[in-house]
Amino acid sequence: MKSTRLLSAAFAAVAMLGACGGGGSESTAPPPAAAPLAITVDNQALVARAAMDGSTALAGAQVLASDDRTTALSAGATAGVTARGAVLGAAQRALALIVPQQRRTVLSARSRPLDILPPVTDACGEGGSFTLTVDDRDDDEDISSGDTMTLAFAQCSELADERIHGTIVFTFSSVTSETQFSGTLAFQSVTMTLGHSVTRISGSVSIGYQETSQIHMELSVGAAGLTASITTSVYEDSVVYRPGLRIDLIETSTASLFSLDGSLSTSALGGLITVATLQPLAQLNGDAFPNSGLMRIDGAGASRLLVTVLSNTQVQLELDADGNGIFTPPIVLPWIDLLSD
Repeated sequence: MKSTRLLSAAFAAVAMLGACGGGGSESTAPPPAAAPLAITVDNQALVARAAMDGSTALAGAQVLASDDRTTALSAGATAGVTARGAVLGAAQRALALIVPQQRRTVLSARSRPLDILPPVTDACGEGGSFTLTVDDRDDDEDISSGDTMTLAFAQCSELADERIHGTIVFTFSSVTSETQFSGTLAFQSVTMTLGHSVTRISGSVSIGYQETSQIHMELSVGAAGLTASITTSVYEDSVVYRPGLRIDLIETSTASLFSLDGSLSTSALGGLITVATLQPLAQLNGDAFPNSGLMRIDGAGASRLLVTVLSNTQVQLELDADGNGIFTPPIVLPWIDLLSD
């Protein structure tokens, strides 16, 4: 049934938020914008990490077409202990709990129309629980514009050392077919625990989803922005994705293509950078990192950093610190060093 497939597809879309940062909007105003950051020799690697971290987490997720709870959970286990990794993990928990076969019949099994499907609560494998509520606002027993799906997690743990608490809401704005729809995703007071790290996620994004022979997702950060604040035993960081930041993802049976365009800041950076994807990051299924791609990062004073993916093991950085068009000799870093925690 249409409702069955959309239930899976909607929360596949939820999973893609992971790499870009958090969602959930208790506020309609974004956080104050940080001042633009000058990119220098000293901070260029940190700037590159800020732009690339979410990109690699998203491109490596490989969960959009997964209907298997165990597969989705295993994919989530590879997320790094970063704010972006935590958001990815939170979104994957939603996907992994929503799409199993016993959940996907929840609408089609209804014997009579109801404005709001009675909440369905289930225990999580390693403790805690989650509750799914579907608001069928036009009472047509199907997913359509204005309907919402709400997942309320209560210290839910499906893997050792991982736990999610809070609410994730998906609101449909249009439904063209089973494989093409759009809507708004919100993370409301969501906390994701990964090992000894705790990340608090809030904000919202609009989502466009289309599935043909490949899956195409477009995300745009909402007016409230996206924030993900992480605390570990050794450091703290807060990531803010500014309103209007766009993410584009294409996933095929063999690879993912990812683009990010817009402005973001982190407390570790201490300033705002603007990212433009000149060549999408390409990552083969099963690889830990992308094998090609090119990003340009602009900072204060016309400073500019080019980040070129040389292979699935190395990244090249080229810096123009004063905007004169002359770049410093390139430096090559291993992926694992660039994105190490």
